[in-house]
Amino acid sequence: MKKLCLTLAISASVLAFSNTANAQPTTNEIVSKYAQLVYKDYQRAYEDALKLQASIDTFLEKPSETTLDAAKQAWLTSRDTYGQTEAFR
Repeated sequence: MKKLCLTLAISASVLAFSNTANAQPTTNEIVSKYAQLVYKDYQRAYEDALKLQASIDTFLEKPSETTLDAAKQAWLTSRDTYGQTEAFR
């Protein structure tokens, strides 16, 4: 699964260039696009982790079914975005 995600990410970078110009992208351009993609995914994972931490703090301050459900949903969301970054390692 990780190799598939990595392959798709690299392919997306190459396709991004092939749609904008007829010339073949250079290795530096591909690496740069890929690095931007990786950074964006890690940034989203970080932001979702902060939201998860906030929802856990809220649950600990005011335990209720509602705050527990919010923490569960934040965990599911953060796990999803973090999972996408696993292909980069």
